[in-house]
Amino acid sequence: MKQLQHDNLNDFIGVCVESFSVAYVVYAFCPRGSLKDIIANSDFVLDFTFKSSLTRDLISGMQFIHTSSLSYHGNLTSYHCYVDKHWVLKISCYDAGMFNQTPVDVNDLWRAPEWLRSATHEFDASAWKRIDIFSFGIILHELVYDTTPYFADEDQFPDILQRIRSGKLHHPELPFDKGVPENVRNIVALCLAGNPEQRPSFSEVRFRLRAAGWITKAGIVDSMILILEKYTSNLESTIHDRTHNLLQEKKRSEEILHGILPRTIACQLLQGQAVEPEIYSEVTILFSDLLGFSNLCTTSHPIEIVNVLNDLYVMCDNVIQKHSVYKVETVGDSYMLVSGLPDRDLNHGKHIADVAIALMQLKRSLNPCVALRIGINTGPCAAGVVGTTMPRYCLFGDTVNLASRMQSNSLGKEAK
Repeated sequence: MKQLQHDNLNDFIGVCVESFSVAYVVYAFCPRGSLKDIIANSDFVLDFTFKSSLTRDLISGMQFIHTSSLSYHGNLTSYHCYVDKHWVLKISCYDAGMFNQTPVDVNDLWRAPEWLRSATHEFDASAWKRIDIFSFGIILHELVYDTTPYFADEDQFPDILQRIRSGKLHHPELPFDKGVPENVRNIVALCLAGNPEQRPSFSEVRFRLRAAGWITKAGIVDSMILILEKYTSNLESTIHDRTHNLLQEKKRSEEILHGILPRTIACQLLQGQAVEPEIYSEVTILFSDLLGFSNLCTTSHPIEIVNVLNDLYVMCDNVIQKHSVYKVETVGDSYMLVSGLPDRDLNHGKHIADVAIALMQLKRSLNPCVALRIGINTGPCAAGVVGTTMPRYCLFGDTVNLASRMQSNSLGKEAK
């Protein structure tokens, strides 16, 4: 096997013996993975140029195997076809005739019906070659239809294999409505013929696919250049799409951060700057809540409570958007606003008073069982960002405490 050298054969490195009954066959590494992985990769556009080149490489490699001392592959699947960094397909795992392999059900999907129905799996070289042709037909079916073997999901594999073994299924469906040229479809059908004697040789397959225009006579260098150009173009498109998605996510994240922190503070954090706590000589703080909310909670369904609070918050948010105030937090039915920080504003008292008046005018829209009460206080306070996982802009000081007490001692439908 070390002496077998071909452009479309993966280099055999050697055998690693672990124990008397276990050995690992080692082949050269192909960075682009298996053909199965490439077909399944939804981020990669496997267009005609790639399909044509990969098909040509696969046929070339199998022709070499069939004329070599190996005589046949015996375990050909898209899992055993690898693609190197230059997008050249390399056939691997061609050691089936030399090493006893434990049968793997997933590989059986590429097996010919006569193999699956055989108890001994003993065939002559000619029969094995026709089994290889069937396996090639399954791979060509995958490439042509951009699908899995038999259009099946993994959980359907056991049922499919059972139907093949029982004679109820012979090959995958070959639909006409998938944009596949009819002459190419006919070649796939010929490779998957139930009668092994009707399957063509790889030389005939190559001739028929060339006549159908599926593979070309382009030189390997020209094909490689064209494939790399296509891959580069596809990669640029993927990078563009991923970059666009990243920018959209970044924009959404910034919008969320701007919603929970003052804009100037959020901008500092987004730029990686530390936000130092700051003392403000004079700001105006407003607290509000719903008088009677506790009684409402005991007599209402939780969903009704959520709807009441949502309606309240939406109305309040619509009001404060028209004024130079910042919503510090909402806890249950409590609402805390401030004006005069982080951007200093000499008219902070007026802004809060205007908001209070506007909020009091919302009483007609509130549940009749509750009443809005408001507490306002002006004075110094400290402010800063607390936390990293879920940062909060918090206010501290007697001004905050007094505003809260003003609200809790307020009668319903009034502001103190």
